[in-house]
Amino acid sequence: MNGKIYRGLLLAVVLALAAMAVAQTDTSQPPNSPPATTNDNNSMNGQNNMPASQANSNDTMQNNEPIVLVDPGKIYNQDPTSWVGKRVELQNVMVEDADKAGNFWVGRDNDHRLLVVKDKSNPDLNAKEFHKGDIVTIDGTIHPAGEVEAQEMDTQHGNMKKARHSSGVFLLADDVKIASSTEHK
Repeated sequence: MNGKIYRGLLLAVVLALAAMAVAQTDTSQPPNSPPATTNDNNSMNGQNNMPASQANSNDTMQNNEPIVLVDPGKIYNQDPTSWVGKRVELQNVMVEDADKAGNFWVGRDNDHRLLVVKDKSNPDLNAKEFHKGDIVTIDGTIHPAGEVEAQEMDTQHGNMKKARHSSGVFLLADDVKIASSTEHK
């Protein structure tokens, strides 16, 4: 009889500890809300092998985490203005073109691309040079591509005009990591 009581007591303690562990897990994200990480085809995201959802203009971010994308087309092929103000991380995208100021373009072609402007207040980022063919990961915020923004960002006027016509927005980069560079010295 003592064995049954001991096992019952042990089971109750284990269940109580399990309940406490579940109660202490992070519940900051409401149930059924989409995860912050997304890609272009609902496949695995590669970092943690968790299924990723499609990003859309209704994404809400918890803890100011960026929306992770592997295709800049998610921004310029949808309603680009719905992305204004959102933090994004473009993972392993190819630089399609770069200018002398160090800003560059990512995307498919001249009509389907996104201008990336380096944040001038980041000296480490401003020291980096980017070249066509580089593979980069970019962390930043989407802004409208307008005249005022062109002056504030000190970008070449022609680039912001092209950004206005290609997507209507640009990505102000806080950080860019170069995964693979085409520069040869």
